[in-house]
Amino acid sequence: MSAAAPIEVARDSTLVEEGNRLQALFYAVQECMRSAISSIRSHRMRSFLTMLGVIIGVASVICIVSLLQGLTQSVMNEFQGIGGNTLSIHSHTSNEDRLIGKWNKMRPADLKALDAGLAKAVQTEEWQALLKERGWVDMYQPSAEFAEFLGTERPRIEGILKQVGLVK
Repeated sequence: MSAAAPIEVARDSTLVEEGNRLQALFYAVQECMRSAISSIRSHRMRSFLTMLGVIIGVASVICIVSLLQGLTQSVMNEFQGIGGNTLSIHSHTSNEDRLIGKWNKMRPADLKALDAGLAKAVQTEEWQALLKERGWVDMYQPSAEFAEFLGTERPRIEGILKQVGLVK
């Protein structure tokens, strides 16, 4: 029996020690809160200006991030309609010719040959199979139709660029 009594006393003392630690921690937190509230009350203007600065700073960052995301999404949506999956063909000019100011240009005969070649290519079974395989949409337009499309789209694109502020 005498052996059991010291064990119980030891257990009780650890419980008392843990209770004292918890109580001390509670009092320390309570004292910190009391000190913080006292400091805020005694320096009301400084506290108000600090809170106002933090609120304005956070609000401005949120506004700027929101505006940039909205602008980016708007521009991306507008340019998606233009056709990011278009093919542009230019005449090749060697670097030596560019240095002396000479630029090769496509002649009307080159354009007709290219237009005829593309018109044949998009009608082949291989092209149609490739469209299905990759889930592409056939948006081929002969050069005359595409020139008309660009003529109607140009004012809309210029308006968008002016709204965004990229063109004056």
